Amino acid sequence: MGRKKTADRRLTFAEVVEAVVAADPGPHAEWIPFRSALEDGEYTDERGVQWHLRRGELKVSRVEHLMRDPHVRVLHCQGSDVRDVPMGEREALLVTIRPYLKGVKRPSPGDYTDYFLGEFKDDNHRSLLIIEEQC
Repeated sequence: MGRKKTADRRLTFAEVVEAVVAADPGPHAEWIPFRSALEDGEYTDERGVQWHLRRGELKVSRVEHLMRDPHVRVLHCQGSDVRDVPMGEREALLVTIRPYLKGVKRPSPGDYTDYFLGEFKDDNHRSLLIIEEQC
């Protein structure tokens, strides 16, 4: 009969560990902290207007109302990238974040994304919605 072919031989645990160590891309990237308007409780826009975080739970119905109001500015923050969300893109963003707002944090396996939202007011009682995306 003889020996089995090498291709049929299973790897030992030591061989698997050796292969993983050899394939290691190096040290993990370091966390880069970004300022968070939600953590700071305030936001100063490019015109110098100061916005203050409203306290209390931001309900899904309130988020939907703010997202659909053309008089409300919506900012989407991903790390240091902050961009205005135009009216034409808000419904799609709302569809994306709604499962997170309703408590279904990971709509698909392996999804480590999470969204944190806050409503801000200025001295004229205008609203600003800030959506911080983290992963």
